[in-house]
This record gives sequence, C-alpha cells and structure tokens, in this order.
Amino acid sequence: MKKKVLFVASIDKHISRFHIPSLKWFSDRGFEVHVACNGYAELPYCDKVHQIDFVRSPYSVKHFRVISQLKKLFAKENFYLVHCHTTVASLLTRISGNSFRKSKGLKVLHTSHGFHFFKGGPMLNWLVFYPIEKIASRFQDCLITINTEDYNLARDHFYCKDVRLIPGMGVNRERFKVLNSQGKLRERESWDIDPDAKVMIYVAEFIHRKNHRFIIESAAELKAKFPELIIILPGRGKLLAEMKDLAEKLNVIFFIRFTGFINNVESLMACSNLGVSSSRQEGLGLHIVEAMMSGLPVIATDNSGHRELIRHGVNGFLYQLNDKRTFIDFVSKVFSDPEMYSSMSKEALQQALRFEMKLSNAHLDEIYADYTEA
Repeated sequence: MKKKVLFVASIDKHISRFHIPSLKWFSDRGFEVHVACNGYAELPYCDKVHQIDFVRSPYSVKHFRVISQLKKLFAKENFYLVHCHTTVASLLTRISGNSFRKSKGLKVLHTSHGFHFFKGGPMLNWLVFYPIEKIASRFQDCLITINTEDYNLARDHFYCKDVRLIPGMGVNRERFKVLNSQGKLRERESWDIDPDAKVMIYVAEFIHRKNHRFIIESAAELKAKFPELIIILPGRGKLLAEMKDLAEKLNVIFFIRFTGFINNVESLMACSNLGVSSSRQEGLGLHIVEAMMSGLPVIATDNSGHRELIRHGVNGFLYQLNDKRTFIDFVSKVFSDPEMYSSMSKEALQQALRFEMKLSNAHLDEIYADYTEA
C-alpha cells in the first residue's frame, strides 16, 4: 500500500503557484499525494483534493469547524507526512494533527512564509502572534523558514528541534530576463509604453498588507519630478476598486496602469526601470526577486523579507514604512544617476540568482529525503 502525503494551504491557488514541484517529488517516489485547501483546482501529481473550509482571518469561529474537518481527514487517511503552508491553515493543521503525531507517528513539516512579528514590526504582532507560533512549534517535526531573521529567531527561541532555511519558494529564471535596449523597446511597444518613459512597477495583491495607498499618494509628487513617469500596478484583490477610486480622486489615474491579474508579468518587468514595494510585511517578496531577475533595482520597505533581498545602496534602497520623503528621494536618486542605476541593475541580477527555483527545490528535496528515508 502506498504511503500518503498531505499538502495543506488556505486556498488551492497557493498550492498551484508554489508547490507543484513538491507534489511531483512525492508522486515520482510512489507516494499517494493529497491536498487539503479551500477550493477544487485541478492539480498535477495530486491523487485527491480535500475541501477544507479555511478562512484567512485568525479570529473566525469557523476555525472550530476546520479543526473538526482536519481531524476526520487525518483519522480516515492515515497520512505518513503532512507539509502545511499559510499562517492560519498551518496553525490549525498542526493543532489538529498533534495527537496523530503522538499516536501514529505522523510527520509534520511547516513552512513559514514570513512571521508576522519581525524586527521593527508592530508590537501588537509580537504580543499576539509570537507566543502562538512559539507554542505551535511544539506540534511539528520540522520548521522551514525563508529568511535569515526568521530562521535565527526560530532556531534560538522556538521549541521545534529541526529548523531549516531555504531561499524562498524560488523563481524560474527562464521566465525573467534582462533585455537589451532593442528588446525593451519591443516589449514597450506591445504595451503601448513610450520608449522614453520611466516605468515603476509594483506587483502585488490589492490587500491591506501590500499598502498600495502609499504608492498612489506618492504618485503626484513623483510625476512632478519625472513627467515621463508611468506606474504599473498588476494584481487583483478586494481593495482594487478602492485604489482606482483613490487614483481618480488624486488625479493620478492617467499615468497609473491597473492591469489586473496577468499571466505574463515578466513582459511588464521587461518594460520597467524600477521595482518598488510598499508592503507592511513580507516573508521574502517573490515579486522583488522577479524584478531583480529582470535587472531592476528595487526600492522597498524595511522588513525581514526585504532585508533578505536588498543590500541597501547596492542593488536598491530600503525605507521605513510610509516614509514618503525618503521613498521619493530614493526614486529620484535611482532615476537621476545613470552610473548608479547601471551598477544597481547588475547587482540586482546577481542577488536574484540566489533565489532561483532550482536551488529552492534542491533544499526542499533534501528535507523531504530526511523525513521519508528516501
């Protein structure tokens, strides 16, 4: 009989975006692969998808129902190993599976995609999320982190004995390329972007954490300094309509492009000159890796995930959350100094190569081998 492995995330899109190589690893080695999530996407290398009614809010009473669903699933399927992802779904999975770890030897791996508490982060997050994650670290065999700050904290202060560090979930280098001037012009023509435009891009879901408001409220002042400026904001989310309304209200909508969700974001990266992020918190920031892999310097908020990627003054700049004056000054420096731009562009690419998908997958393969005796 095949051993069964379960992957857990809040929604099916998380699995389809990040974890197909992991599903393939287990499928290739003869495991029966299951996924538990909210959604029914068809997933390659997956034998069965289980609907679990996860909700993202940490305060919902629906979590009691989810714990019941998970316990029934664990009892029915008798999994050999579970690898859980996303904050709330992972916490509920570890709680639900702990008795099965003790009674049936279930092996539990948890990947943190960025702790909500980090150096310089809100005190409330430390008061609420730190003790929860520390206690929950008892309920797992391996904690996988994606930035050095999280790794050091978990290794030194959590109960889990096996803490690993991997270089994020990885970016496919084949998709993102540094184009020469002619290639960039061709890409701009396909998007109807002026050849001389200064293009700034921020790829992110329109949610509170991503803080698009800051970029939009900085736009008028940036346009005054650089009349040829275009800001591209690909993504979807519950705040998209509100951010469009804000851009209309501030009279900056005419040079901000809300593209919605697109599958060929690498084309827009190739059109751009500068990557930016105003995010309140990031575990790593794959969109930043994608920008750097396209040869773009990046200006981003100073948090644990961004510090993993950006060497301040070398391949970009870090600024404090919502510090508009510093953000605008850094954009001006990058756009106004061709020599600095060229140096940062080269350094951005070199830094990005540390986070190639093949390297991330190799780290995960080693962890899976350790826990499957492969």
